[in-house]
Amino acid sequence: MKQADGYLLETIAGVPYLLPYGQNIADLKRGVQLNDTGVFLWQTLAQEISSDELLHKFFTFFDGTPEDLPSFKEDMETFLSTLSTFGMITGYAAPAQPEPLCKILCIGELYVAFRGKEAFFSDKFDAFESGLPADRQPDLTIQIHGYYPSTKGNGTLLLRNQDLYVMDCDSFYTFLFPSMSGVYEGRVTKDATQADIYCSPFCNEQLVENLFHAMRLFYLYRAQKSGIFALHSASIYYREKAWLFSGPSGTGKSTHTNLWHKLYDTPLINGDLNLLSFKDGTPVVYGLPWCGTSGICTTEKQRLGGIVLLGRDAKDNRFEIMTPAERVLRVMQRMISPSWTDELVSRSLAFAETLTDEIPVFHFLCMKNPSAAHKMRQRIDLWEAVKQ
Repeated sequence: MKQADGYLLETIAGVPYLLPYGQNIADLKRGVQLNDTGVFLWQTLAQEISSDELLHKFFTFFDGTPEDLPSFKEDMETFLSTLSTFGMITGYAAPAQPEPLCKILCIGELYVAFRGKEAFFSDKFDAFESGLPADRQPDLTIQIHGYYPSTKGNGTLLLRNQDLYVMDCDSFYTFLFPSMSGVYEGRVTKDATQADIYCSPFCNEQLVENLFHAMRLFYLYRAQKSGIFALHSASIYYREKAWLFSGPSGTGKSTHTNLWHKLYDTPLINGDLNLLSFKDGTPVVYGLPWCGTSGICTTEKQRLGGIVLLGRDAKDNRFEIMTPAERVLRVMQRMISPSWTDELVSRSLAFAETLTDEIPVFHFLCMKNPSAAHKMRQRIDLWEAVKQ
């Protein structure tokens, strides 16, 4: 093993640091502060060297005694593991680790296998944990690796914003998450059956939360391949159906559903996201573990009644008529299913067209008060009466 290219040992105000340069900066690699031990080991790694040779030099240089050897070895392995995690050395083989844990979740009737250290997985998944039927293979396997990937998944840039980079790398997509500390990179095969996330091995509450949100992207990509789409919406259970309320931030979807719950004792289903699909030709709603800050989610499936697209009106509660094209477009715009290729957008559009032919879609401009819930309830009751 030896030093990886693209790192420079510098002293800043008397403190030694390993600093990335060149492509390593472009790849968002980080620097590391060293102590005297780290400086010695790093400098010794300038030439190819085995673990045993490095341990011998380390032990000899610092005048270790035979009783000190185990602690020297432990310190060296910890340091090498850290350098390997950050991609700062090559050729390092970490000591064998126990087989990773495998969890099976059932979300929207898709089976997802999670592999990795148990500490990496949020307890928000617990309600969705399931056995795998004997006749099924996982629809998607997500492996969590507590280290940097050995190669960078650079490719053609498809999407970039402050939270996510998506790159096309021929047989798979690569994702970078600039705002998620500790999450280095994600990859998913184009058939959406295998995903890998590379992250810091040093697990803490923030990393678990970041991994939880990163995993959503891979699930939604797999779901979309199976004709299951996610709509940014809050939902209630009324007249034995799920009714979804969706709108831009600030329009009051949570306020509106909470009014129904308070005034009419209407059960809340999902607080932020709903999975939509067709089951035996009937539109249905599934729950997701990802439910924003609401904490409201369900593992159950419900028949979909309709979608209410909310807007703000400071003085009145009123319905606005939409053309068929407007209904399709506005529903599609509220979806958060992946859209980094034209094929994915076409999938979402086709689903929105089929869905809006089967269910009512209301555009409701309203205030955030009980009268809005009352008027919306009257409209749903009228729709259900006419249908019957």
